[in-house]
Amino acid sequence: MTTSENLAKDLHMKPETLLRKSLEKYLRHKLKVVESELFLLAKKYGAETVADFDKLVEEGKFHSPYSYLRRTKNAFAA
Repeated sequence: MTTSENLAKDLHMKPETLLRKSLEKYLRHKLKVVESELFLLAKKYGAETVADFDKLVEEGKFHSPYSYLRRTKNAFAA
C-alpha cells in the first residue's frame, strides 16, 4: 500500500477522495495567495480594487511585465 492509500484508510476515505480534497485545498490556498498579491499590486499603483488595476492595464495606463500574457489566447486556461 502507498502512503496515500494508508492515510486514506486511516481517515476512512477512498484514496481518490483524499486526492481530490487535497488538491482542492492546495488550489484554493494558491488562489488566495495570487489574489492577495494582485490586491497588493493594485494598491501599490493607486488602484482601489483589482478590477480597477486590471482596467488601468487594459487601457495601457500602466505597463505590467506580464501584460503580454493577456494578449495570448487563454494563456492560463485549464
